[in-house]
Order: sequence, then structure tokens, then C-alpha cells
Amino acid sequence: DYNYGYYVGEDWKSEIVNLKDNRIPLTPSVVANLGATYSFYPVTASLRLNHVGRQFLDGRGDEGTSLDAYTLLNGTILIDLFRSEAGSGINLQLRGYNLLDLKYEPFGWVEAGAPYYIPAAGRYWLAGVTVDL
Repeated sequence: DYNYGYYVGEDWKSEIVNLKDNRIPLTPSVVANLGATYSFYPVTASLRLNHVGRQFLDGRGDEGTSLDAYTLLNGTILIDLFRSEAGSGINLQLRGYNLLDLKYEPFGWVEAGAPYYIPAAGRYWLAGVTVDL
């Protein structure tokens, strides 16, 4: 058995909770990924769905102190500007994250019985240039 003691209320009385059959804190119920890539030289495009299931912030399994499940859509476009027979080249990349601009919390904690959540970034973009010698 795994027991966990914590203090509740203003009188600081300890309460022991048996966590034997509860899930491990901050461990998603499921993690799933699905991706697709399509190439039509010199462009390669890909999309990826990332799903993270419900996570509990502590070992008690209380729905009120959990992180909701979320699914993100991310994408990449890669353009080969130059490619030599020897394999060297230059390409441009554009990556988009959280393309649907989902509002979600990927992390949090419980302090004195109250949940605190850290919000994730909304939609954002990264651009880059790669030079292979």
C-alpha cells in the first residue's frame, strides 16, 4: 500500500489517504500521436496531431485537481532551395505549433488543497534556414 499524509484546515490535523489504486501524479491517461508527410520536390509538408489525456496533479485522483486532456495540431513546411549531388544544400523551414490556438494547461500543482495551473503558449511560429556542407 502507498499512503500519503497531508495537512488540512487551520488546525493542521493530518489526514492519511490510501493511494494504492490511484494513478501516478502528472502521468497522462493516454498519449497518442498521428502524423502525415507529403513531399513534392522541393517542398515537404507535414502535420502532426498530439493528444495528451487527463492528468491528476496529486495522487488522490480528484477530478477538481486535474489537467484536462488536450489535442494539438502542429505543422512543418520545408523548402529545399539548393541541393548538390554531393548532398550539400540550403533549405528554409517554417514550423507552426498549436495551429488551432488551443487554450490549455500542460502543468500544475496542488498547494494547501488548491490547484494552480501553468497555461501553455498559444499559436506560435518558428522559421529557420539550414545550410548543409
